[in-house]
Amino acid sequence: MATKEELKDAVQAAVKAGTAVLGYNESLRLIRNGSPGMAVVANNAPEARMAELAHDAKVSGVRLEVFDGDSRELGLICGKPFPVLVLAIQK
Repeated sequence: MATKEELKDAVQAAVKAGTAVLGYNESLRLIRNGSPGMAVVANNAPEARMAELAHDAKVSGVRLEVFDGDSRELGLICGKPFPVLVLAIQK
């Protein structure tokens, strides 16, 4: 499990490099294909969505990290003016 600062650095580097995919639907599609190296989900994600992401990540072998902050904070870390519930970081 990565610390908040490590996740923050990884997310910012992925956004800067253009390897981050933002949003639940797109991230879930990538997770089901097993293509991202890691997925990051905000800690305020609804339980049903969190369970679906965790199940699909486990089946696909994708590392899933829960960000110790809400979706607004995750959005700000990504440099976006809107909340980001989940993002996938491509390999």
